[in-house]
This record gives sequence, structure tokens and C-alpha cells, in this order.
Amino acid sequence: MLAAQSTSLGLYASRLGGAAGSMASEADNSAKGAAAVASAAQDRRGQVEGVNMDEELAAMTTYQNSYAAAARVIQAANSMFDILFSIGSGSVVNG
Repeated sequence: MLAAQSTSLGLYASRLGGAAGSMASEADNSAKGAAAVASAAQDRRGQVEGVNMDEELAAMTTYQNSYAAAARVIQAANSMFDILFSIGSGSVVNG
């Protein structure tokens, strides 16, 4: 702020207005700088957390096909055990 001084009211008012304008300009520059930093941080976070829908769809399709294949393997193993148990007990089950 302005220090104590002996001057006319008009000169003091102009100095006070100039000091206030300077402080407002500095505050505006600080706000713009902070906004730029925040924007850069959001961009970086978006790059790290970004989701590529094409890649996610391809991965989901792969997982779905893997799950279906595993289910068929389990079903085949279950049928084999049923046949083996039926052979061990002496009767064959149609399956």
C-alpha cells in the first residue's frame, strides 16, 4: 500500500488508484497463471486416466471369448468325469 506522505488530495487519490490498479493487475496475472497450471494438471491427469473406447471394446471382446472358451472346457471336463464315473460304476450314461 502507500506509505504516509504529505501531498494534495488529488495526487494522493491518483497514487492510491495507481497502486490499486497495480495490485489488481498482479492478482489477475496470478489468477491466469493458476488457471494455466490447473489446466495443465487436468490435461496430464486425462492422459493418464484416459479411456480409449476402441481398446476397451477389443479387450472386453477378448475377455468374453476367453470366458466362453473356459466354460466349454469345464463342460467337456464335466462330461468326461460323468463318463468315467459311469464306467467305474458299470453303467454308461448318454451325455
